[in-house]
Parts: sequence; C-alpha cells; structure tokens
Amino acid sequence: MNLNRKLEGRRKAAVFFVVGICLVGFAMFAPDAGPHRDWGFIHVARQASWHRPLDWEAAWCSLKIILLSLGLCLIIEACGTLLMKFEHELMGFLVYLLHIVPVLGFLAGSYYLIKSLV
Repeated sequence: MNLNRKLEGRRKAAVFFVVGICLVGFAMFAPDAGPHRDWGFIHVARQASWHRPLDWEAAWCSLKIILLSLGLCLIIEACGTLLMKFEHELMGFLVYLLHIVPVLGFLAGSYYLIKSLV
C-alpha cells in the first residue's frame, strides 16, 4: 500500500513537471505581439498604459507572463514533491519556498493584463 502511494506521488510529480515544461516552453517560444519584436515580452507588457484601453499586444505578453509563472510553479511543485518523497524534508521545504517567485510573477502578469485591457 505504501509503495503504491509513493509511485502515485512520483507520477503526479512527473505530470506536473511535464506540464510545467510545456507551459514554460510555450511562454518562451510563442511569438511576441506587435511591432516591438526586439523587446522582451515582459517589457512590452510593462509598457501598457491606463490611457490606452484594449492594448492587445500588451495583453498577449501579459498572458505569456501568467503562463510562464504557472509553468514555473508546476516545476517547483514537482521538484519539491520529489524531494519530499525521497525523504529530504528540509530541501523539499526550501524548494517549496521558491513558490513565492512565480506567485509574484502571476500577480504582476494579472496586473499588466488588467492594465492593458481596461
């Protein structure tokens, strides 16, 4: 019974890792929007203005920030889960603390998305 729970946890971690890699890959390699192709997508999202509603280029780049953050969150979750399954509780806890970074990215991407659409 205990072996099945360990294998199930490892399978879930593997699925989280693969989905996270796919989201990060999509966010990094999907084409940027607008005429500012030399700029990074984070810069395009940050340049959105409250005075210019429905800035679709900035909205797309904001969505890419959100997807990147979600992908990083899944990758961190998978790594922390695997460390906990291999009985490295302290390292697993420290890896789980890294969730702060993608959560801040998700909040920033959501703010930029609202800013570009309103």
